[in-house]
Amino acid sequence: MRRSIEGSILGCVRATLTIDEDVATQLGELREREGIGLDHAVNRLLRLGLRLTSPGGPFHTSPVDLGRPQLTNVDSISSVLEYAEGSEFR
Repeated sequence: MRRSIEGSILGCVRATLTIDEDVATQLGELREREGIGLDHAVNRLLRLGLRLTSPGGPFHTSPVDLGRPQLTNVDSISSVLEYAEGSEFR
């Protein structure tokens, strides 16, 4: 079951949010506990969620020397299978 909640965005634009029942229940509990209105609760939680999911810095990987490959030519599938599974691969 879902609930539709209307709220105001930027003071002049109205939007309808469809909030899952479990989220609506938790939102109601937060409003009661904190004594805040719906708009304030939704905005607070949106800000928190957006801050937590903001991208971090660039991701870097470091190269690692894996040594020489054990198979230098993989053009022959039979040779690769024989190497991986032994001469009884068929």
